Amino acid sequence: MLKYSSGHMYGDIWTLSLFGGKFSCEFSCPYCWKDRFKGDSTTESKHHFIEEDFNIDLNYGEPKTIFICEGTDICSRALSDQDITRILDYCHQYPRHTFWVQSKNPERLLNFTEHGIWEHAYIGTTLESDLELGQEYMGFAPSRADRAYAMQAIAASGIKTYTTLEPLMKFSSAKNFAAMVEQCNPEFVFIGRESLRRVKVPEPFRYEVFALRTEIEKFTRVIMKENAQVWM
Repeated sequence: MLKYSSGHMYGDIWTLSLFGGKFSCEFSCPYCWKDRFKGDSTTESKHHFIEEDFNIDLNYGEPKTIFICEGTDICSRALSDQDITRILDYCHQYPRHTFWVQSKNPERLLNFTEHGIWEHAYIGTTLESDLELGQEYMGFAPSRADRAYAMQAIAASGIKTYTTLEPLMKFSSAKNFAAMVEQCNPEFVFIGRESLRRVKVPEPFRYEVFALRTEIEKFTRVIMKENAQVWM
């Protein structure tokens, strides 16, 4: 289903979800707004493709920016390589649109760098901090350092990238965290807070966010999300 995004996501963007049923994501990020999709390595995922959605022709209206797999992670182990390929193949049919493919396990996307979709798509990842603050805040996703290394390789292959720092948590220093972000070679960076406030994550102070933004703006564009305006 294609729908216009509301809430604190990315502003003027559309989202595309091709699944029905209960999707289990082993990353189990405590701040995830999709409670029904949380799971762990022992949770069975009872999701299914919505077949009729693959018959929808997206060649209508103005060109759009479309976030793929809203509500889950495209690189969750619940999805096979064949599943991912099918999603990318479907989106590749519509080069008038720009697609965003975001994952906390971008290393897996290195298996798909030869796909034609990247002519009109970005790969993104989340970096909440340059620190490992524990599963109680960050869940079971790959480490931030591993994500940055994978994004570096993805960017080196010629694919456009972006990074989102959300929910932004305390970090070691503005220079250190900005260096990790720069490693991803992003064309733009989002900064956002934990939107629903359901988890009290350790947040930086306003002056620290200002310093981080200043460091990142030395090499790319920074977009402060609506939910991060308190830090402006």
